[in-house]
Amino acid sequence: MRHFKQLLAIAALAIAPIGCAGGALPTSAPSALGNAGAAAQAAVARAAALREAQPAYRVPVRIDLHGAGLPRQLHGTLSFQPQSGATLAIDDMPAYAKAFSHLAFAGDDPHAWLRDYAVRDGGTVRFAGRPAVVLQMVKRTHSLTVDRTDVYLDAQTGRTLAMVWHYAGGGRIIAAQTYGSNGLPSAVDARVDLAGIHATAAVRFGTYAIGEAVAHRPFVDLKTCKTHSYTAPGTYTVLVSAGTFAGEAYSGDSGISFWAKASFAKGYDDVPALLDVPLTGENIRVYDGAYKLKSGLVGCFYLLAGNYLYKGVSANGAALGYPDVHDYGKPTILGEGPLDISVRRVTTKGGSGTILLKNTNGTVADKGTVTLYPHLP
Repeated sequence: MRHFKQLLAIAALAIAPIGCAGGALPTSAPSALGNAGAAAQAAVARAAALREAQPAYRVPVRIDLHGAGLPRQLHGTLSFQPQSGATLAIDDMPAYAKAFSHLAFAGDDPHAWLRDYAVRDGGTVRFAGRPAVVLQMVKRTHSLTVDRTDVYLDAQTGRTLAMVWHYAGGGRIIAAQTYGSNGLPSAVDARVDLAGIHATAAVRFGTYAIGEAVAHRPFVDLKTCKTHSYTAPGTYTVLVSAGTFAGEAYSGDSGISFWAKASFAKGYDDVPALLDVPLTGENIRVYDGAYKLKSGLVGCFYLLAGNYLYKGVSANGAALGYPDVHDYGKPTILGEGPLDISVRRVTTKGGSGTILLKNTNGTVADKGTVTLYPHLP
C-alpha cells in the first residue's frame, strides 16, 4: 500500500494538454544542464496555452498493473474540466484500497508548476525522435518522498512527452504517453522502480466524449485537520454519512450513513482522503470541526451542504469523520455498522451535534459528540 496511490497517479499524465507524439520510456536523466533558459520558458508558455485550450472530456480507462500485491486490472472513468483539472473514478477498486477509488489531479497545469516548484532548465535532449526541453522541478515546500520531478516538453509545441519522479530514498517512477489522431491520449505506460516495489502500469483509453456537455463532478477540498494527531499502530473509527440539510440542521439518512473501525499497522502513509466527495451543483458549503467518541477517540469532522451523490443515492448534505493518523500501513477492518448523526444550529458561528454508532444487531457500539468551528461565509 505504501506506493499504491503513486502508481495509480500515473494515470494523471493523461490529463496533460499533450499531442500526438509518443515514445519509449526515458532511460536516463539529461546528461547535463543547458543554458537555454529562454527555450524552457517558451516551452512552458506553450504548454500553458495548450492547457487553457484543452476542451472538457470524459473517457473510460483500463489500467493493467503488474507487480506483487497489486490487482491485475482496474476500470474507471477519467473526466477533465479546464477550470479544475481531472478526476479519476475507479469502478472496481479492491476493498483494501477503497480510499483511492476517486483521485483528483492538479499537476497538469504549467501555471501551478511555476507557483509550486523551483523550476530549473535541464537542457534539451532527444525524445521519441523530437527535441525535448527538460524541466527539473523541486517542490518549494520540501517533500520527504520526492526529490525532483522531471518534465519532458516538446521543444517546438510545448506538449508534455514524459515525466520522471525521483524519490528521496532512491528509485523513480517513469511514464510516457502515446496519443491518437484526435490529439488526446490513447495510452500511458509507466515503470516503478522503488525500494521493495517493482511494477509496471499500462493505461488504455476508450472512446472520448468531448465538449462542455460532459458532466463534471468537482471534488471538495477539505481544510487541514486541527484535531489531535495519532501515529500508528492503533485502532481508529471513521464516519461517513449522506443525508438531509434543512435550514440550520443536518440529519444523516439511515442506510447510507455508517461507521467503520479499523486497526492500522505501522507503515509509511499519512492521512488518506478517506472519501473524495463527488458533489454536483454550485454554492457548496463546507463546515469543519471535530468529533469525540465516548471511547476517547478525537477526529476531524466535515459537514458539507450541497447536492450530493453517493452510490446512486441523491442527498443535499454529507458528513465525514476520520482521525489524523500518520505513518500507517495496511488497515484491517474490525467492525462496522449504521450511524445515527444529527447536527444542529449550523451557522457561521459553528454548530453541535450527536453521533450514535450501532452494531448490526441494533445495540450501541459507541457514541459521541460533534463540534463545528466558526466558519467564514
